[in-house]
Amino acid sequence: MRRKIGTRGLGQRAVNARPRPLVRIATVAPIIALLAASLSIVASPDSASAVAPGGYTGVNPFRVIDTRVSGQGPCLAPGTIRSVVVAGIAGSGIPSDAAGVAMNVTAVGSTLPGFISAWPRGGGRPATSLLNYGGNDVTPNNSLMSVGAGGAIDFFANQGCPSLVVDVVGWFASGTGTVGGFNGVAPTRLLDTRSSGDGSCVTAPRSLAVANVAGVPVTASSVALNVTVTNSDLPGYVTLWPAGASRPNSSTVNFVAGEVRANATVSKVGALGAISIFSSGGCPHVIVDLVGWFDGGASFGVGGVAAVTPYRLLDTRSASNSEGCLRGYRAVTMAGVPGSGVPFDATAVLLNITVVSPNASGYVTAFPDLATPPTASNLNFRAGQVVANGVWVKVNSDNHRVTLFASGGCPHVVVDIVGAAVSSMQPAPAPATVTTQAVTGVKWPDVSDPAVMTEGGKYYVFGSNSNVRNIPVRTVTDLARTYTSNSWEQATSEAMPTRPSWARQNEKTLWAPTVAKLAPNFYVMYFAANRPNAPQPWNPQCIGRAYASLPQGPYTPETAPITCGIEGTGGALDP
Repeated sequence: MRRKIGTRGLGQRAVNARPRPLVRIATVAPIIALLAASLSIVASPDSASAVAPGGYTGVNPFRVIDTRVSGQGPCLAPGTIRSVVVAGIAGSGIPSDAAGVAMNVTAVGSTLPGFISAWPRGGGRPATSLLNYGGNDVTPNNSLMSVGAGGAIDFFANQGCPSLVVDVVGWFASGTGTVGGFNGVAPTRLLDTRSSGDGSCVTAPRSLAVANVAGVPVTASSVALNVTVTNSDLPGYVTLWPAGASRPNSSTVNFVAGEVRANATVSKVGALGAISIFSSGGCPHVIVDLVGWFDGGASFGVGGVAAVTPYRLLDTRSASNSEGCLRGYRAVTMAGVPGSGVPFDATAVLLNITVVSPNASGYVTAFPDLATPPTASNLNFRAGQVVANGVWVKVNSDNHRVTLFASGGCPHVVVDIVGAAVSSMQPAPAPATVTTQAVTGVKWPDVSDPAVMTEGGKYYVFGSNSNVRNIPVRTVTDLARTYTSNSWEQATSEAMPTRPSWARQNEKTLWAPTVAKLAPNFYVMYFAANRPNAPQPWNPQCIGRAYASLPQGPYTPETAPITCGIEGTGGALDP
């Protein structure tokens, strides 16, 4: 039985242990996107009935509270408890009977440094912290948490009255017994190297038993943890991984001297029911809090969470990355990547995203590729910072990708994958029905690489560039009509008035557009173009993406291509 740690708050002790200059943010509101929407409770939104008990279902990020918004305040006053409903909110995709949620919690603009604790509503406040914040700062952290009475979670701040922002990104079905199913617990401290008996600060790899302690059975496959680093005298990072395995090339928490940094993660249980902890330097104190565990076994149920040894998917600093820092949107393949251990049919992934050396303040958001960009943020940064946060994100089931978005600052981004929700028992989708119409003769003159989208009884015919247009689009109402060159030109307009900034500006070539409707008043276009100053002159072709609110445009291109093919073998053509 693990001894009980005293009830002092981590944040109170940590932030007072080594004072640091505070970097003020002139305007906090632009750094986290706002959602000024009223919340209504529903009995039970549609849920994925195929998910096994305890299984995970990802949703598009949904903001359940932002105390800066009128009607959702006030800030989290010191010493008070604020209950926040996270299940059964209309539009969130989280059913009212969800047993637990994955969420991103952000503290904004506190007048003093401190910490926030969270726990299922109705339980006692634990002697743990979810995140630690500085004065007048923006500090996020993700968490898995069991849902308490009334579908709510309780939040507590020890001082400074921070604004509270909570975004839900997924949920766990009720029930037990499924391999990979989530079992939430009241947050429990497993390790605090500041306490006598838990060892000194971390200077060398060490093991921490996580199975057969605090109610976690020896059969658990992985554990959900909150890891906090404090009182380091040098900058560095801490990595967690399964005991007995080789240390991965990844990080769990990045820190600077004197700061308190926290991050949530899921770690696979290794040899002897333990995980390993490593610090790159600085002798930081490390605090590990348990928030839940996942059932073990050989055959995962639908939605079961499988943790993997952390695997690096992306590092924009790498010489092999031709696209550079993150400008705007970028799609990244998450499922089925060789060596990652994540299956091809994963429905959601757990990532650790680290921002490195941005040149301005901003935020990063991850969401399913081709989904409507959410108003939520996953991590916030200031110029020059190194900031990490764990992110649960749903995966596009068609292309197995997640889109990353940076609001500004052109940060370098490092993405490590630590786990995934599986779906191997999901039924295959029904084949799509394609209708055709036979025509004779040339109906539409002067259309290269045509793509046709129908909307509201009209057909929108897109083609490659012409002498006068970047992406021509023609609006057609009668498929049987034969157009003359003159009448065809009259039906033509410009779909993309502004060429993408990343494409060559001294030529007209934009070709092979493909257009699809993602949501009401939200359309996406993929297209090909040549980039200037390609590393290999024979490989200039890239694929870009643009968005519009009307099917015919105008489409606004992203500031960087989504792919430029594989260097040395050829570019990316005809999406």
